[in-house]
Amino acid sequence: MQNQQETAGNKGRFEHAVATRFCPECGALLVPDSGCFYCRLCGFSLCKA
Repeated sequence: MQNQQETAGNKGRFEHAVATRFCPECGALLVPDSGCFYCRLCGFSLCKA
């Protein structure tokens, strides 16, 4: 059950990041690069999510 909750939580963070273009990890602006978005401050990437 916890895996399902973690998966749902990760999906929600991903969707929020896509919608707002802000990093769910640190709140910095996500920047586009090679068809993906990533955070220059903490390294979060929508492609790796």
